Amino acid sequence: MRVKRLLVLILLAPVIAGCYASKRAPLNERTDLARVDGVTMRSGRKIEFAVNGATIANDTLRAVGKSGTITIPTDSIAAISQRKFSTAKTVGLTAGISAVVFAAFVVLSLNTIAID
Repeated sequence: MRVKRLLVLILLAPVIAGCYASKRAPLNERTDLARVDGVTMRSGRKIEFAVNGATIANDTLRAVGKSGTITIPTDSIAAISQRKFSTAKTVGLTAGISAVVFAAFVVLSLNTIAID
């Protein structure tokens, strides 16, 4: 039974532990607005969105902020940050979780053998 749980945890770890990172990029016509999670203003001020995604209409970016809708003139934006899946972070976290679970399994197995 323990082996089945261990295998399930190892197989589900990448799904459960998906890691993301924010990447800064310039705002241009190729920007994927659905993944935008914040902006850096030309003044250096950073604004994070409460919900990922933004729209642009009439040279104005609109997004949902912590206190409601945010409207920002696009010429005031120095860069946007986009949420991106990080394979390296996910693999590292999954390997770490798997190692801990495996070590716990080994320790429990050794204790069971020592008691018998």
